Amino acid sequence: SPDDLGNARVLVPAAELQVGDYVLVPTGGEEAPVPWLPLPMPQAGYEKQARTITFTECDELYRLLGYFAAEGHTAGRNGSWHNAVLSFGAHEEHTWVADAVCCCEAAFGFTPSVKVGCPHPTSTQVHMRSTIVAQFMRRWISGLQPVRELASALMQAPVRGQREILRGWLRGDGGVSLGSRNRFKLTGTTTSPMLARQMFTLALRAGLRPSYKTRTSKGSRAVHDVYFASEDAALLGWTVPARKFCSTRRIVQGHILLRVRAVSAVPYE
Repeated sequence: SPDDLGNARVLVPAAELQVGDYVLVPTGGEEAPVPWLPLPMPQAGYEKQARTITFTECDELYRLLGYFAAEGHTAGRNGSWHNAVLSFGAHEEHTWVADAVCCCEAAFGFTPSVKVGCPHPTSTQVHMRSTIVAQFMRRWISGLQPVRELASALMQAPVRGQREILRGWLRGDGGVSLGSRNRFKLTGTTTSPMLARQMFTLALRAGLRPSYKTRTSKGSRAVHDVYFASEDAALLGWTVPARKFCSTRRIVQGHILLRVRAVSAVPYE
């Protein structure tokens, strides 16, 4: 029974794990308020703009952070950041682009500009022209690929908000595929190992059953995938083929039961 499995667990060094063993990966975790305030100060020459910026902690704010983790960068010069930009595919103008605009309106109280076919015909960009918002995004989503990562405080944010971060990231850096036997898979891909591990952790905290793998892309660059079967994809809002969900991953006393398929050594600092 699940209780028997949970009660039989023991702690062992990683070096003692063998193929065929089972491990219990914890889900959930403690939550703590995110210290959003104070907002960044407006930079010189943008003082008037500060009076037009409001701030609301809401689902849309968290989802906007997810979009930025996948598709965002800040623009400026000489260390002065005045624009937070999201770059989507041209075919996403009426879906994720429209939603990102709504997210900015709900979180910061203004409507960003949308540039279709910018910087090339296959893309559409959302420009949030605000020094405050640009610095805010840099504070909570640092670096560019392959060193992009969420600020540590977001890892203990309310699970509801973390689910929205995950949803936004998957919309930006994710895709769906149908495998053998019509198996539906939702996959988020990044070259940042830290961001991939963080998204995997957010999924665990949300009670989902993610999988993780590292593969080599063209050019010998390491690529990290976080992927979900159809049941979790449906919970995240994706429309999946009508079929009976039959996940092989069991939840045992708040832990996901996983079988060790392979063991490899990785240098660790």
